[in-house]
Amino acid sequence: MEQVTDNKKARVQALYWLKIGAVETTEHIAVLLNCHRTTTSRWLTLYREGGIPRLLEYRKSPDRPPLITSDALESLKKELTEPDGFKSQVEIKFWLKLFWELDICYWTVYRCVRQGFKAKLKVPRPQHIKQTHGIIEEFKNQLGELLKYSVERIRAWYNCEKTVRFWCQDETRAGLMTSPSRRITLKGVKPRQSEKWEFKSFWLYGLIEPISGQHFFYEFSNLDTGCFERYLELFSQKYSNKLHVIQLDNSPAHQSLTLSMPEGIILLFQPSYSPEINPIERLWLEFKRQLKKRDWFNDLYELRQAVSKILEELSSQVVTSLSKWGFIVDALCIAGI
Repeated sequence: MEQVTDNKKARVQALYWLKIGAVETTEHIAVLLNCHRTTTSRWLTLYREGGIPRLLEYRKSPDRPPLITSDALESLKKELTEPDGFKSQVEIKFWLKLFWELDICYWTVYRCVRQGFKAKLKVPRPQHIKQTHGIIEEFKNQLGELLKYSVERIRAWYNCEKTVRFWCQDETRAGLMTSPSRRITLKGVKPRQSEKWEFKSFWLYGLIEPISGQHFFYEFSNLDTGCFERYLELFSQKYSNKLHVIQLDNSPAHQSLTLSMPEGIILLFQPSYSPEINPIERLWLEFKRQLKKRDWFNDLYELRQAVSKILEELSSQVVTSLSKWGFIVDALCIAGI
């Protein structure tokens, strides 16, 4: 049975009133139904032409040609899939005028991009200017084979069949100098934040396992080979019953010829100038976000207390949610880890 809309109900109601003599003119019907008299006159004309079926017939309004052609929409969608994207809706408006000769108003462009494509302004991930083009995708595709080779090599070196675990390592610095953060104020009100220019700091060394969410952190005064070597020794002592493959960057502290490696550990270096390939970077972002809840700290002791509290509350579930990336899971399956 065909569904009767509110508009169709009004048409039937108008016809019923005429049949029972409750109304005499189209003006009276228009007043009762809160519509224009020409509308009620058109309804009666439709009824005379074809009865009830014609009166209730759905008439689709003639389609207007779209302001943005289908070819332009496909081209725009392709541009939006590129990581560079656009800086603003105004830039998209200018792009449509330049390449497609379409002078579209701002709000039409906004509705097309925001509501149609679900695209919005996002904070871009920083990328080093010296990073080789395509090196990130190449590393992701080869990680499985690299891990497989690393597992075979570490088992051959130590001549054992212990379980191999995959970790991601990096360091971050925590200091007393204030890091500015965003503030919500009314339009025209410039936000204000107290700042402290004190260059006292320490380094936090971190290791996370993306699959299990386990983590190992330790504080050191410097970022150098000696501290890194001591950190690996502490880590090896805690997890001495397993073999470990550690992904890390190409810092000089990690590649020094004087570095003495503890037993059961092998290093897997990621591409140069590519910190975004290491999932522990996301953990550092969350860590710094927690520290920003305090504008500043009086001394390093107070800062250490805050850092300790954040690390104590850090759960394996949070670490996994931040670091269990798809390409890492696929690579571990290939390597059999």
